[in-house]
Amino acid sequence: MSEILARRIKQRHFRTPAHESIINIFVTASHLRRRFDQQCGKFGITFRQYNILRILRGQYPNGYARNEIMDRMLEPAADVTRILDRLEADGLVQRKTASEDRRVSLAYATEKSLNVLDLLEEGIALIELEVMNAIGISGCTKLSKLCEELYGMGNTVSSVRVDPVQQPVTDSLLDDQLGVL
Repeated sequence: MSEILARRIKQRHFRTPAHESIINIFVTASHLRRRFDQQCGKFGITFRQYNILRILRGQYPNGYARNEIMDRMLEPAADVTRILDRLEADGLVQRKTASEDRRVSLAYATEKSLNVLDLLEEGIALIELEVMNAIGISGCTKLSKLCEELYGMGNTVSSVRVDPVQQPVTDSLLDDQLGVL
């Protein structure tokens, strides 16, 4: 068990190593999110606004429809229209009706938003550097692969029926129930 996590959340016991790792992911995500929020706040935008601007910059000079933006968001949000309204009011996004379908409007990054993102990237790069200094490049690569395994797992383990209190999950138990790949 991690002493840092135990001190951070003032909890010493976890049901399983998976439970501990999930709590660790939440704590780490919250920590990194606060760091991003601080950087975004320096430029008067929220993390969700940054996320949308980052998406639009990737498509620049073209734009995306609201649904396309939502599909690409790190944290999909139902209030994308409201966020775009705010960004447009601040001059960070421009919207135009799509020529193919007048019911659809496309959002575009503006020069102002590109400038804000360029300035913001300096702070984001510092966060990235701190992460690399903490766990190294190979640690970043391993962490990224582990995260992809977790959010890509879908229903892979849905057939495994284990009561973690009665029978702890082990690698050999999973191999028996899922079959070794």
